[in-house]
Amino acid sequence: MLDIFKNVEYLSFIVLVPLIILMFVWVYFRKNKYISKYFTAENFFKYSKFKVKINIIIRATFASLFILFITISLARPGWGRKPVHIKREGSDVIIAIDISKSMNAQDIKPSRFFRVKQAVKDLLKNLKGDRV
Repeated sequence: MLDIFKNVEYLSFIVLVPLIILMFVWVYFRKNKYISKYFTAENFFKYSKFKVKINIIIRATFASLFILFITISLARPGWGRKPVHIKREGSDVIIAIDISKSMNAQDIKPSRFFRVKQAVKDLLKNLKGDRV
């Protein structure tokens, strides 16, 4: 089962899910303890019991799901896929060369046109299996 994950070491973060749930339960009981010091039981349960429980449950659920999904995504699941090596057969290459009189300028020795011819010859040596 673990062979479908590329980074198995990240799966250890799943331990955080029960810890988050325990943290939310601890916060809930601690909050109830402090609130009960200042309110009577009837008023406290009348105004906050249902809302606080639902709020804690929703927060714990979303926090746990967040950690769970992030952990799974960090582990990089990848089942049913295998790398396929494709042999490259070649491609069509088109070379366009400017043959106007400006290519005979002598700013590059011997001239721009002859320099392009040399570059094309070097390129053709490196292209194997490609149609030019």
